[in-house]
Amino acid sequence: MDKVEIAKETLQNYIDKRYSQTQIAVELGVSQGTVFKKMKEYGLKTKTKQSTYDEQVVIKMLQNGCTSKQIAEYFGTCSETVTNWIRKYGLGKYRKEKEPQKVFDTKKCRTCIYGTRKELAKVYKCDYYGKTGHSRNMGQPEAECSKYVKGKRKR
Repeated sequence: MDKVEIAKETLQNYIDKRYSQTQIAVELGVSQGTVFKKMKEYGLKTKTKQSTYDEQVVIKMLQNGCTSKQIAEYFGTCSETVTNWIRKYGLGKYRKEKEPQKVFDTKKCRTCIYGTRKELAKVYKCDYYGKTGHSRNMGQPEAECSKYVKGKRKR
């Protein structure tokens, strides 16, 4: 097995450019472990910005309904780190409750001209798009059917 030789100056150049160990490994075509060992051998450390965890800010953002991705962008870290914070410090209880989705009145769908056939009705209640070629509310979420027309189903 060949040992990979990486010059101290090469590593220092990447560190000065604020590359992480993983980024350096990708650039040099070696594993992150190899970069770690060489940096330890040369006494070097990366200068990447450490995330600054602030529990009160995270709680406030969770209460406001922010996602892990949005919180991560605020702190300049990845969403997995935020998910770990939430799990580690028990912050899940502060998440804003999602409103339950409203279900269409299936009785209306049975008497609507845009309703689907019996075999499709388990999955799709309305076939307005299939029968007209355009959506009911131009892609906007809806609490109830806005195009109900009583009558026999169109074929």
